[in-house]
Amino acid sequence: TYRVEASVMDSIISKLPTTGSGGYFNSGIGATGVLSSAADFYSFMSAALIQPVFTSPVCGDGTCDSPLEYAGFGRFGCISDCGRYTNVTTLTVSLLEFYKNSTATNGWTGVTGMVRSSDPAFRWNIWSDTMQAYLLATDQVGATVTVEVPDGQLSLRLYQTVKVSETVDAQSIEDFTSARSTSLPTR
Repeated sequence: TYRVEASVMDSIISKLPTTGSGGYFNSGIGATGVLSSAADFYSFMSAALIQPVFTSPVCGDGTCDSPLEYAGFGRFGCISDCGRYTNVTTLTVSLLEFYKNSTATNGWTGVTGMVRSSDPAFRWNIWSDTMQAYLLATDQVGATVTVEVPDGQLSLRLYQTVKVSETVDAQSIEDFTSARSTSLPTR
């Protein structure tokens, strides 16, 4: 609109230095302007318009600068400027350590010796399709965690960080699971 254009023009003109004859582009006989090249023009525009207008928002400055700042929850958004996001659900995730749960559920005996020698270092986190990010700042290790989650599709992602297939022989797997070693995949 005209108001936006006029505001931009006023901002640019107010930053221009006053010069004698010849204008700002150093044109004409006896010109003494300050913009003598394309590099001068871009440098001037950067200082006069781009840097003052296009600044990164700062959370906590009292202004909710949308879309980069938004109502917050957990580690996302800017609660101090934009308030709390209200469409959240409190979720508690409690996972038993894999081997303890497997032992209790399957009645495995003697598994503790295998556990100590080959820890798969299981980790988990919650993926939010809404945020396109993990909700917890760090991956969790068999802990109980309570977290606010936004409405939308969530996935509990479990994975191991240490390869243990070479440390557990097929006979041990057969002994603990009653699975025949011939039915196990080739390693």
